[in-house]
Amino acid sequence: MAVTFFFVLGGFAMTLGYKDKITREDFNYRQYLTRRCIKFYPLHWLCLFAILPLFVLSFSWKQIPILALNAALLQTWIPLKGVYFSFNAVSWYLADTMFFAIVFPFILKWIVAASPKGRGLIAALMAVVYVAVTMLIPEEKYHAILYISPYMRLMDFVLGIFLALGYLNLKESQSFKWNSTVSQIVIFSLIALLVVESCLLSETATLIAPVYWIPVALLILIASLSERVGGGRFYETNGYSVLANSVSPSLWCIR
Repeated sequence: MAVTFFFVLGGFAMTLGYKDKITREDFNYRQYLTRRCIKFYPLHWLCLFAILPLFVLSFSWKQIPILALNAALLQTWIPLKGVYFSFNAVSWYLADTMFFAIVFPFILKWIVAASPKGRGLIAALMAVVYVAVTMLIPEEKYHAILYISPYMRLMDFVLGIFLALGYLNLKESQSFKWNSTVSQIVIFSLIALLVVESCLLSETATLIAPVYWIPVALLILIASLSERVGGGRFYETNGYSVLANSVSPSLWCIR
């Protein structure tokens, strides 16, 4: 549930932070990607090599390709637990996030350029693909494919892009705004719903991201549209995109 939340929030935040830059004709993809790499790789390598001494006794030459994949943040493309959870296991999340950053400008331009009908078709295609994959793969592959693989988690990220574009339209039209008190009540109710949902679902169902999409999307959208806790602006500080005053205290509790 939390992973889904942060992947969706990532697409939402990057769209608000980069939409105007990416849709300009003078957008420099190389410069953008260089900044992403500088942000991700040095710290990843530091953590990776800091943890290597723990594997000295069990390390073999056969693990060198796996180490190389991990260092390149490509480990999640191999649907084997021994690969995507290799060495610094939690870096799988960073590997997916790096992939999202690489394809983000192309996806954003594609969605922004599409007509409302075209956007609907893109969303429908996402849903069809997800359902088809879920039906075709065996349950024992759910963790590797639905929970880990970047091409499936990309759908969470793209949902965040759609959500951000919808938020911008509502904000520009000024036709919709949540009262702060009401929004806080709804936000805490949605958080409670997500927690209860994740506890009651079977272990297999919890790996299927769409079971969280609606509450997560509402959570982010309502917090952003709130009169007092929403409508913030993005700032770039020391390489980190910070969304100021646009996520309620209840969302920061999750963070």
